[in-house]
Amino acid sequence: MKIHHIGYLVDNIENAAREFERLGFSRRGETVEDTSREVYILFLYNAEQAVELIQPVGETSPVYGLRKKYRNSPYHICYETDDLQREIETMTNINRGYVLIQPPKPAPAIPGCPNVAFLMNSHIGIIELVEMR
Repeated sequence: MKIHHIGYLVDNIENAAREFERLGFSRRGETVEDTSREVYILFLYNAEQAVELIQPVGETSPVYGLRKKYRNSPYHICYETDDLQREIETMTNINRGYVLIQPPKPAPAIPGCPNVAFLMNSHIGIIELVEMR
């Protein structure tokens, strides 16, 4: 699968964005609030690479508790798929070892993307699948 982006969990999206800009990344769009996941999101790009900065809105955000482990660091890799439901079914097959931790929902920060889902694997951690059409 093709990598779409690397997700960074950050305490302050603006501070993190400035540091990535110093590394040659550029913002695409503005910071978006994803109300269903209770996070702020900002994408930055450097040639073919993309990083997604994720800042919890508050303590009820699903990623708020992850800050102890992943504070200001990468915590997921996002992969593109053209059939999200099929990919989820394949990956959650008992022999693959993935568990669906967040079912498909719209992704307001990714233009042209109807849904994303998050899965967990005990050997590699959290991955995100993005449906690209």
